[in-house]
Amino acid sequence: MGSFFIDMWCRISEAPNNTWDWFNGLSREEWMVTLIVVCAAGFVSLLGFNSRRI
Repeated sequence: MGSFFIDMWCRISEAPNNTWDWFNGLSREEWMVTLIVVCAAGFVSLLGFNSRRI
């Protein structure tokens, strides 16, 4: 059971490096698609936050 948690910890600690490697390998067109998707997701989330009255 201990090895499961060790494997999980290793994967979690390597996630930022793997994510950066993935972003670093994108071409210019892939960067534009990623930027559009992230901006669209942000816009939709802002609309959702705006509709909910706190």
